[in-house]
Amino acid sequence: MTEQTKTEAELADEFYRNREDDSQWGEPEPIPRATRLDVTISVRSSREEIAEIRRHAGAAGMKPTAYIRGAALEASEEPMNRDVVTRHLESARDQLDNVFRLVRPSRTTEKTGARTTTTKKTAEKRTAAKRTAKRPPTEWLPRSRAVLAMHLVRRSQLNPR
Repeated sequence: MTEQTKTEAELADEFYRNREDDSQWGEPEPIPRATRLDVTISVRSSREEIAEIRRHAGAAGMKPTAYIRGAALEASEEPMNRDVVTRHLESARDQLDNVFRLVRPSRTTEKTGARTTTTKKTAEKRTAAKRTAKRPPTEWLPRSRAVLAMHLVRRSQLNPR
């Protein structure tokens, strides 16, 4: 017998001798039961609607019934407060503006190549003007803004005030 087998055999003998001693195992824990879905609700839909539901469910990797249940539960959530949404949008806009400023090349003078400096007051005026002015963003910036806006619009449609 090898050392490892001997050790395993010794452990097996020890566990067998102490099989009635529950102190080494601690308190038993209840086994959590899965929530049983035992209520059926019949919902009628047109062929076009069920085709749309099946398409979305398939894209999400779900069965249509699970997709419908999830959509219904999501729609029953507490609606979002429009003031909170507005604050989040403003915060996101400010953060995206900061990212835009970081990825945009800095301005330099043509003759010396030195970076231009501005006073704090001038910088604040420029920042305020930039927030209200339309400017060409980098390639990915409009996409991220559009995705954020679409997500928030979708949430507000699902959870009207």
